[in-house]
Amino acid sequence: MEKYCISFTKEDARGIHHPHDDALVVTLMITNRRVFRILINTGSSADVLFTQAFDKMGAERSALRPVHTPLIEFSGGQILPEGVISLPLTTGNSPHQATVMVDFLIVNQPSVYNAILGRPSLCLLQAVVSMYHLSMKFSTESGVGVVKGDQQDSRRCYATVVKALTEVTTIESLDPRAKTHERGQPVEDLTQCPWTRQTSSKHYRLARLYNRP
Repeated sequence: MEKYCISFTKEDARGIHHPHDDALVVTLMITNRRVFRILINTGSSADVLFTQAFDKMGAERSALRPVHTPLIEFSGGQILPEGVISLPLTTGNSPHQATVMVDFLIVNQPSVYNAILGRPSLCLLQAVVSMYHLSMKFSTESGVGVVKGDQQDSRRCYATVVKALTEVTTIESLDPRAKTHERGQPVEDLTQCPWTRQTSSKHYRLARLYNRP
């Protein structure tokens, strides 16, 4: 296949609200089904398909191959996938379209995304990702294919995650006191210090130091 030069221009950033630090969230075809909310994550060493999307495709769990290596989360936790399956992934629009077989790890975990494309699939596509332009480009036999991200969808996913975290982490759960809200006793005796003009001036200077804009 002929190699084409891949570059990004100002036109690729048209329609994107700047400045931003939004994730690249795209819509692609997996097994001839249009799958929304796919996260492009160059930091992921695996391609992941979550069970809520996998089950809607009508695929059988019996088609999964066993996996014995767990996935490591950013928090350090481990997740053992349900299995792995090879599925066709189609990117771009005709005539600049590419299809590759991707080994998806099927993960039974709640997620705002339906799938995550990591380095394995991106390398298969020989794709180049630009976060600034929220787009991904790759070479095809007829030219350079383009997949643009949905900035609004990306922000909706982020808002959903923030809302879920806010609902779980309540103020009450952060209160170290008892349910009766009684103030605890000091762990050691307090020492009374005389308040003189000298100590007052010293604390005033410290307050100004730590409250500088």
